Amino acid sequence: MDHGRESHYTKTIQLPVSNPKLFAAMSDNTQETILKIYDAAADDTLWPEVLQRIADGANAAGSLVLRHSRLGQEMNLSAPYISNVARKQVIEQYLEEFRDDEIRDQCTLVDHTSSADGINLLEDNILAADIETLKSLPSVRRLQEGGLLHRAACLLNKDNTGAFRFAIQLSETRGRLTLEEKAYLNSLLPHLAKAFDLGQPAHQTASKNLSLLSAIDHLNIGVCILDHVGRVVTKNVEFARQLDQYRVFSVAADGKFKFSIPNHQKHLLDMQASPLNHGMFGARPRKEAIPTGDSGYLCIEVVPLDRNDEMGTARFEGTILYSTDTHRPRHVHIDAIRVAHGLTATEADLIAGIADGLTNTQIAEQRDRSVTTVATQVKSILAKTNCSTRTQLVRLMMSFGADFLK
Repeated sequence: MDHGRESHYTKTIQLPVSNPKLFAAMSDNTQETILKIYDAAADDTLWPEVLQRIADGANAAGSLVLRHSRLGQEMNLSAPYISNVARKQVIEQYLEEFRDDEIRDQCTLVDHTSSADGINLLEDNILAADIETLKSLPSVRRLQEGGLLHRAACLLNKDNTGAFRFAIQLSETRGRLTLEEKAYLNSLLPHLAKAFDLGQPAHQTASKNLSLLSAIDHLNIGVCILDHVGRVVTKNVEFARQLDQYRVFSVAADGKFKFSIPNHQKHLLDMQASPLNHGMFGARPRKEAIPTGDSGYLCIEVVPLDRNDEMGTARFEGTILYSTDTHRPRHVHIDAIRVAHGLTATEADLIAGIADGLTNTQIAEQRDRSVTTVATQVKSILAKTNCSTRTQLVRLMMSFGADFLK
């Protein structure tokens, strides 16, 4: 579940109620594409088809998702998801040949991106003062050899600029994006951001040649599948443990899933009512953190599941719940967070303890420091990472990379 950074966990969280008229007014193509985006969050193999669908809707030649990350002192640029699979090798060769040019362009993208939560789709006029200067760039000349010219791109996660970013490529026979095409893309990109944020478990299971649903018991986060009326279809071992240990949610005799607190249940129903109620926070996806009553929290995330081969050929029209227990240790990529947010070595060691599920008191005992000192250091870390709570920090750490497989 998404919620704003300013919202405290004990506050009522307001989401816009589904607007059937607005959703009906959207083109059938856009509605279907939003649902397919969320299906791909659970099935990593669907991304090429989804990205091509997005490109077709914007009258573009293709689209792709890039990762721009730092490995030590080395910058790494890759394109793990490409709309046209047949062009994958060509794009990889291009990124290798024009690595420095593309890294420079990607840094320019970050520099021109606003700090607000919303997605900023930026066009290639940020790269050059005029079209002739743009065409003179070696990388652009190479694109033209392949029949491409203009591009547009955006960050999909502003808290982690090394995370996924979207790019769309246009044929050299046309100009830049029209207002209508931009509106179409802007209606999809917040959903794309949320789907990629939630798609890491599916990506890791796919790397083992497994599907998410067949491998859910191998995940160290809770996963529960609900059908179109909210009945539990399947859940993994970790979700069953949380269900048994905490009184945050329950399953009724008729198989229906329900949150214990009415506000949380209403929130779930709102999220199930329409795909438009997802992706509300752009490039900074939020999660509902629900207190477990023992100083811990469950981070609950909701995503639609419209179609899935393992659920049958007909439309499933259900929901996936992901639940992360912040008490449980997480293996996260500390170095990436340290570099991205300018943390000191001491602070990096401290977030390793937080990722292990330790309290400030436990960290103080482990490091032979006072609880006051640790609390001050944690406060500094929260300020540097723009997080309000430790729980938000845990979710941020996981967005930088975490091992979801046992």
